[in-house]
Amino acid sequence: MTRLASHGDNLQTQIQGLRIAVLVSLLSAPVWAADAASDIKSLAAAVDAHYNHLRSLEAEFTEVYRGSGMDRTESGTLWLKKPGKMRWEYRSPKEKLFVSNGKDAWFYVPDDRQARKTEARKLEDIRSPLAFLLGKTKLEKELQGLSLAADVTPLQPGNVVLRGVPQALADRISEVLVEVTPVHQIARIVIQEVDGAVTEYRFGEMKEDVEIGANTTIDRGALDETRIRRGSKIDNLVHIGHNCQIGEDVVIAAQSGLSGSITIENRVVLGGQVGIAEHARIGEGVMLGGQAGVLPHKVLRGKGVAFWGTPARPLREYLKLLATLARLAKKD
Repeated sequence: MTRLASHGDNLQTQIQGLRIAVLVSLLSAPVWAADAASDIKSLAAAVDAHYNHLRSLEAEFTEVYRGSGMDRTESGTLWLKKPGKMRWEYRSPKEKLFVSNGKDAWFYVPDDRQARKTEARKLEDIRSPLAFLLGKTKLEKELQGLSLAADVTPLQPGNVVLRGVPQALADRISEVLVEVTPVHQIARIVIQEVDGAVTEYRFGEMKEDVEIGANTTIDRGALDETRIRRGSKIDNLVHIGHNCQIGEDVVIAAQSGLSGSITIENRVVLGGQVGIAEHARIGEGVMLGGQAGVLPHKVLRGKGVAFWGTPARPLREYLKLLATLARLAKKD
């Protein structure tokens, strides 16, 4: 009897414990939901802040379309610029161009030798919502019912995937997935249409707030990539060779020339007509005066230090050299 009583007590204790566990889970569910909603709201606000402060964006993109018996993959370069301007330059598998200035849109396929024009407000192309990335708007406002897509695996660990429905295209699009990186950049957008078709955009090599002047040439990478990072400003008539790496907030004045495989670190300033030979490295915060020349494989370092002359040397040393040459000339 004692053993039966003990067994009954244990069973009752287990049932009571289960009840308590269920009750606790039910009571904590609204708290968890509130926390999740708060996290999504915070994440959406961070994405808004990131993109609403941008003036321009350049990115390499891959577009994958599945639907109507087709499976198509294309790639190229995307440019976005406020207010509402965008340029999609497809390179693979064949060239084509989509351009919008916010008022009108053009679609051009070189093989067809014909361009089509339409008003941007009448445009139903599913690329058009992407222009909001550079507008004064809110992700929560654009995507109704924004929530965490916990069932979708992100492209990279640490990324977060959100889902929602674009209000402006709700009759055509059933769902949009947005993948956000830890630094609040959008790495992927997946658009699910009501007829079952899916269009996926993946973005990489993003260059934010980069300005490139007229008649500037930038060579594509040969063995490595040519990269220009966020906030850099490049003047007119500048040449940047293959495989160059340009850091953040770099300023390059007109008529400067960079040979191949040069590294320019963050916040470097190059004056007009500066020449830099191959495989050189310019350290963070260095300033090169007008017409300075840097020899091959040379490394210049010194945050806030100005270099002048050819071969480039610290300004104080350069001025001493000029003074010495002036004295020698007087002796002659």
